[in-house]
Amino acid sequence: MTFEEWLIHHEPYDAAIRADGDVPWHERPEHLARITERLGLPAGTPAIDVRRTLFNRSKKETNR
Repeated sequence: MTFEEWLIHHEPYDAAIRADGDVPWHERPEHLARITERLGLPAGTPAIDVRRTLFNRSKKETNR
């Protein structure tokens, strides 16, 4: 599965979070900043790039 496919597949999950009145982690600036720092990415990295880094890291760790 490519990152773009994963985003499409994952959108219903984000929509359900929003429907429950919450916000996905990647739309929360404070949470996004913490994850960005933990990943060693530059401050201000766009959420889509942080998510792509996590996706690629998970694929690498599972050899998929």
